[in-house]
Amino acid sequence: MYGRDEEWVFSMARNLLETGQTDPAIYRHSFPSQYGWAGIWTWLMAFWLSLGEYSFALGRAFIFVAGGISVALLAVAAYRLYDALTAWLVILIGTAVVLRLDYIRPDMLAALYLSLAILFFSLGQQAGRWWAHLLAGVMAGLSVDAAPLAYSCGVGFALFYLGEYIGYWRQHRKLWWLPFWALIAGGAIGLGIYLFTRQGTTFPWEGGESTGSMLGGYLTAIQARLGDGTLASVISDFAVNITSTVPVLFPGLMLGIGAAVRVRNRVDRLLLTMLTVWLTIIVLTYHYFPPFYLLHGLPALVLLAARGFARGLPMLLGIRLPVYPSSAFVLWLSMLLVTWFVADVFVIGRQTAKQDIVAIAQEIGDILPEETVIVAAESYYFGLLDHPEFVGGAIEGQLTTYQGLSPREAWETISPDAIVLSETWPEPPRTEGLLAYLTDQGFTLLRDFQTSSYGRVELWVREGLLNRPPGE
Repeated sequence: MYGRDEEWVFSMARNLLETGQTDPAIYRHSFPSQYGWAGIWTWLMAFWLSLGEYSFALGRAFIFVAGGISVALLAVAAYRLYDALTAWLVILIGTAVVLRLDYIRPDMLAALYLSLAILFFSLGQQAGRWWAHLLAGVMAGLSVDAAPLAYSCGVGFALFYLGEYIGYWRQHRKLWWLPFWALIAGGAIGLGIYLFTRQGTTFPWEGGESTGSMLGGYLTAIQARLGDGTLASVISDFAVNITSTVPVLFPGLMLGIGAAVRVRNRVDRLLLTMLTVWLTIIVLTYHYFPPFYLLHGLPALVLLAARGFARGLPMLLGIRLPVYPSSAFVLWLSMLLVTWFVADVFVIGRQTAKQDIVAIAQEIGDILPEETVIVAAESYYFGLLDHPEFVGGAIEGQLTTYQGLSPREAWETISPDAIVLSETWPEPPRTEGLLAYLTDQGFTLLRDFQTSSYGRVELWVREGLLNRPPGE
């Protein structure tokens, strides 16, 4: 599991399905009932969770399906814009990226929106299809629904069309170029849908800000990053992630950029613009670059990488590859993808999901009644899905920081019946407020466990909890 986000996101969709509220259920005490990160993606995931029994695998499967659809859409676009070989390479490289980054986060939905935008762009290359440019704009604008930072890719899309529009005006001296205005209209529609479906405020501690103050904040942040080394750190994060996540992606991208710069047809210019704007905005305005941010740029990254191996490498070597791959190549590719999927599910997935912690959580769940209010590190959540009163371990800090409660008031607000403390994981931290609460409420150590991920794990319960009649 990648930090706290998978539990956080899963509990948002689950809460929406069960209560109609979009706050993360594991932090329902500290967030408003209509949490601002929610949007269309939350409804889609809630619907998916309604199709089966709650589980970590069900959440990951939703992201994998969204990623698979994105890759399929990109392959169709690659076939239309380039050739069959590039399309097959998109399937290979794109599937590898999806399998390595299928965290339960909405970033994959941003890749889906942008893949749709590129597919509609490919359909719009035929004269008279103004509606395709309109829909490309809708999808590019709507990408912020899944990840607000994806606006950088939408800006790249718009700047490419602006460049094409300027070229059209210079040649024809006409202001009316339907593809450009259709894209702008579509982008406005997409942003309108986002603003209409977006819930509440972005974070409960934020107040309203004027556009001027927000721009001023951006400029101040850029100046700070240029001076304190953060910019270099973000570039380093990106380099590490793109070379380690799927090693074949980076050399393919370099070859693809070389081919695109040399050929510079319309598609190449679009991909180069999206890539440049996306990376520039992130580097100048963000302080870190986690692996899943690669998904925002997945359409441009994968298409350029496939372009690199299909066209850039042959150009470099002075050879010519067939436009249509052989049946042997297709069979090899299919076998490789199946092997990769099996490895991801049965090997990599087990290594990254902290299975020992989930197993301990399941043991704890067998001990405690379902209605027990349990406070534990978020990683325990997927082993306690049948305990709806689970509360994430960072809750004290959230209540004291964002709602101004004292530590004692925070714990009285939560009123837990059981607390799980981990030796090497600091959530919940053993603060004076928590230790005082344990003493005042007569908590006793019921069980301890030894784990490889978190060391010694202790289960503390309120006195008399296990003797309490069900429902009390």
